[in-house]
Order: sequence, then C-alpha cells, then structure tokens
Amino acid sequence: MIRPKLLVLDELTIGLDPRARSLVWDRISGFRKENGVTVFFATHYMNEADKYADCITLLNQGRVVA
Repeated sequence: MIRPKLLVLDELTIGLDPRARSLVWDRISGFRKENGVTVFFATHYMNEADKYADCITLLNQGRVVA
C-alpha cells in the first residue's frame, strides 16, 4: 500500500464477523501510527466510531446534526 497523508474509508467492516472486524481495525490502527496517516471513515457501528475516531460527526440526510 502507498503511504497517503489521508486515507478515506467507507463502511470498511460492514458484513464482517467480530473477529475479522477486529483484525481490520488492528491493521488500520497500526498503519495510522506507523505512517502518521489521517484516517477518515464512515460507519454505522457507533462502537467503532467511539473506539477508533478522535472526532465524530453525525449526519442525517447529508446534514451535520452533531
């Protein structure tokens, strides 16, 4: 993988079992720390947002609500 300054991910763990989700996030977290990459991601899993995001924005029909 190249070393981008920004990595944009959309619903990257949708449909994965809990173990696979954990492995994906371990890999992304490690990549982020090793390369100083900003990770921008969309998810419906609030536990993922809470655990892996430094900042959270909630959208409703394309508008920021929180």
